[in-house]
Amino acid sequence: MEEGLKRSYQRFKDSIEDLQAAVEAVQNGALSANKASKEYNISKGTLINKRHGKSIISTRKMGPAPVLSLDEENRMESWIIGKAKVGFPMYPEEVKDTVQKVLKEIQKSNSFKNNRPGDKWL
Repeated sequence: MEEGLKRSYQRFKDSIEDLQAAVEAVQNGALSANKASKEYNISKGTLINKRHGKSIISTRKMGPAPVLSLDEENRMESWIIGKAKVGFPMYPEEVKDTVQKVLKEIQKSNSFKNNRPGDKWL
């Protein structure tokens, strides 16, 4: 790729309605997967995965489910901003320590090792 040029990625470019119509057309036998992918402009792999139930049609999320609820995240954010306003900035290790303590206290299941978020989490 030439220097200075970036590839443009477009996620979720398929509308849910088109995706459902294409899957139904293939399941009903009205169109083959190849023809439906061309007609509805949906990748053949996506169409086949949706048809065989490997992924849900209405799902538009990527990555694992969030560990903290929206309320917990908002409270954590307010706490971090509040500390920064009074001159005590939070460092990544402190935030991860706090999340670890919170998860341990509320005994919430998660995929972290020892209930501690990793470097990529933050």
